[in-house]
Amino acid sequence: MRKLFLIASILCFSAVLFAQTNVSTPENIDKLLKTKTLVVLENVMISDFNHYIRKSVEAHWKLTDFEVVQAPEFEKQRKNENLSFLVIPEVAIKKGITQADVFSLTLLLGGDYATIQQMPVVASVPVHYADTKENYSYQLAFIVQFMQQHIKNVQADPSVKALEHMEAYNKNRSKLKDKKLYMLAEDLSAPVSSKASVKKFYKHDFEIVDREKMEELATSGDKNAAFMLVVSPGEKKNTDLCFKMIFDAQDGSLLYADQHMISPLLKKGFLKGDLKRIGK
Repeated sequence: MRKLFLIASILCFSAVLFAQTNVSTPENIDKLLKTKTLVVLENVMISDFNHYIRKSVEAHWKLTDFEVVQAPEFEKQRKNENLSFLVIPEVAIKKGITQADVFSLTLLLGGDYATIQQMPVVASVPVHYADTKENYSYQLAFIVQFMQQHIKNVQADPSVKALEHMEAYNKNRSKLKDKKLYMLAEDLSAPVSSKASVKKFYKHDFEIVDREKMEELATSGDKNAAFMLVVSPGEKKNTDLCFKMIFDAQDGSLLYADQHMISPLLKKGFLKGDLKRIGK
């Protein structure tokens, strides 16, 4: 499948998640709910994405009828207005003079559009930077669930369609006091990357674990667990964005989201300020 580049000028993290002006409009949601969703696999022999997206939609996709298809089906079927498509394109996200090239799980509407770029985007959530090794072991299940929740929220209240005010979801962070927050050391910025340093700012229950343990816990359905997800570049750059999210393990609810520009003072990962906000 060809790379798809969606250019979006953004003012806040909310616009990164759902970047275009036509994202999640009530009209597009009405169209979506009448479609069958084709979940498009990557056109490669061995793909972690293919394994985990199939596992995630089979367990969690409830919004529409769906079918998992091979990559060539996207180009064959994309002009069918009775279909929608769940894909993992490379998305160019612009903020000022900065461009972040990330792979984002994206839900598109089919129809008679001349180019892929013209296809309406219903939702798009960043998963990993283009210059990092892809690892989908636990993220996709949460994102698949959250994407459907957001669409239902917009259907009920169109004012949240662009997530201009992140408090629409960040108010959920109060739920963290009753959960255990699991995190990877690599998802914490350098000044707060140890258990002792996290404890200074985060007052609730937490544990720093490895990826293997994170995947095991993420698929357990533990209603008392929450998980960090950080999308940041692999290279040491001072001009890239770092996207930070926390999901509820029970149902994929978004409990916290923010972004910052990486700099010598603000390293990639959750910052001291993030821990203070979520640890109250």
